[in-house]
Amino acid sequence: MPTRRVLWYPSRFRSTRLRKPVRLVPCHGHRPVQTLYGIAGCCERGWDLRKLLASLVVLSSIGTAHASGHFVYIPVYTGGYAVNPEHAVGNAEASKDADTPEFKAFLGCDGFGRVTGDSDEVNRLYVSTWLTKGSHFNLRYQTQPKLGAEGVAACTRALADPALDERFATRRVQLLLYRALHQINVGDIDAAQADVDAANALLKPLAGDTVVQRALGVDARIVGAYAAFANDDKAASAELVRQVLAARPFAIQAIYLAPALQGWMAKDGDGLTWQKRLARQVPQVRQSMAFEALVMGRFADFNALLPLLSDDYLTNRDIKTLAENDGIRAYTWAAVGRQAEADALIAQARAYIAAHTPELMPSAADGVKEGRKQADERARILEQRIAGQAAAIGLNKWADRIALRGRIARAGLDEFGTLNAQAMTETQIWVRFDYQRLLATRLPKAAPPTPVPPTPVAPPPIQIPAAGTTDLQDTNVLHTMLHAESWGLIPQGRTSGPDATGFPWGGFKWINGGSCNHSDIGPTTRMYTCTNDSNAPDVIGETVLINAALDARKAGKTGLVIRNQRTTRHVYQGLNNGYDVTMHIDFVDRAALPEAFKPIDWAVIGVDEVLTALMPFYARPETRS
Repeated sequence: MPTRRVLWYPSRFRSTRLRKPVRLVPCHGHRPVQTLYGIAGCCERGWDLRKLLASLVVLSSIGTAHASGHFVYIPVYTGGYAVNPEHAVGNAEASKDADTPEFKAFLGCDGFGRVTGDSDEVNRLYVSTWLTKGSHFNLRYQTQPKLGAEGVAACTRALADPALDERFATRRVQLLLYRALHQINVGDIDAAQADVDAANALLKPLAGDTVVQRALGVDARIVGAYAAFANDDKAASAELVRQVLAARPFAIQAIYLAPALQGWMAKDGDGLTWQKRLARQVPQVRQSMAFEALVMGRFADFNALLPLLSDDYLTNRDIKTLAENDGIRAYTWAAVGRQAEADALIAQARAYIAAHTPELMPSAADGVKEGRKQADERARILEQRIAGQAAAIGLNKWADRIALRGRIARAGLDEFGTLNAQAMTETQIWVRFDYQRLLATRLPKAAPPTPVPPTPVAPPPIQIPAAGTTDLQDTNVLHTMLHAESWGLIPQGRTSGPDATGFPWGGFKWINGGSCNHSDIGPTTRMYTCTNDSNAPDVIGETVLINAALDARKAGKTGLVIRNQRTTRHVYQGLNNGYDVTMHIDFVDRAALPEAFKPIDWAVIGVDEVLTALMPFYARPETRS
């Protein structure tokens, strides 16, 4: 048996180390904003550089949960959408049979409950009340299975369960594929390939069922690609990866399969690296690219990414975020010789902060009792005043950093000790590295050897293994698996007759209260939000892109630039209650891009690319069961 080759990944991370919630994209009301490089203060926790570089993607997958209401959860999301094991509250807690060996066999195999009655417990939950009877998508959290020998045994027992009769062919496919993942984990590649072959044989009679092929069919290719990779068959693995991306080119978690197996700097069929392919849709990948550029001192590369990172496209900018973003931008401009522009940007940001920092209300006259409305207004203004003062302090800190950099650039030998001591107190690790590089260049004889950071290698997408799992690559492939889908719940395009675009499009017909809406949030930027309680985020994200692409075509534009993207999971009493997917999108002409987008033309998604890939599935008038 060939030796399994595992891509580089950082030291093992455990969810207990990272349990404190970290949000890369703070949300203020309905205006999500983002800082340029995502993480503030992690270097002050004493992390080494390798962990720091890896942490961008690690932290992007961590959310916080509440018993009710909803929380903002930033992709990358994982298969089954159980981001942390402590948040996995799926069928095991919901079933009266959860403690039986039969139920535990199914749960230990693929994370879903045992089939029961007419329900396969994955993509159809049959409910019957005095009010309704029908099938509903299982959007409750699945329990993430622990890969290994116990999982192999659990799958074998579940597959032999007499309850898994001929009605549940698709669930049998899923169990076979998950057993293959468990088998790859224990090194039994031949058995894994046999299970993939058996799953494909069961899928053959369903070749005409597009929705099955888009989900389970893609999952079969994902596991097949990993089995071929583990068997050192590069050609077969690459071909299956190509088929996965051809089938679901905009399903974010499926795209992660390619970098997990081939590396982030490998290229797709169009010559785009997998890192850039994902960065078109995933803000966290852009932030990782940007932070890497900052740490390595590649400030020109960082500045090229700015249009995809900054929040300055918003009509109303949060002043705290503005202070951080414009401070970082000014520093990098000064570092590449654009000092006058950096100074002007700092002055402009100070003026903006001052204009949005109100004066405190005068005190109430002696003996005058203040009403509730006035007291609330006083508190609101005080909050804004404090926020403005904090933003001004933060911006001044960046001005001080820029000034110190200038002093280092002009320093004489007699100043080395003082400047080096100041540089070493810097809490922003990438700024400290910049100071040290500059000191070593300026005063090579006096400066100690500059610590050379290791060349960053982008880690796989998710760095939170299931409890007890040690092979992160296995877990990363597990996380790329798509959730099974059902025709009866997929939003369907309404037919309204031909229009100028050639598409008979009348919007989406949603199941279970789904909707899409949009609003203008900047001079050239539109915010799209689609929501549904019966579909996984990849499906909802595809509907967002369809709406944006059709609007762009009507506006005579040929490309889309996703400025920001977030997925919100709605939770009620510990169970999933649906998802929102929101994207901030610019319409552009690919043949005449704005100057800001020319260095990053790879980030433009073609309107035709979206419609060609997605409209045949969503718009066709096919009978659905």
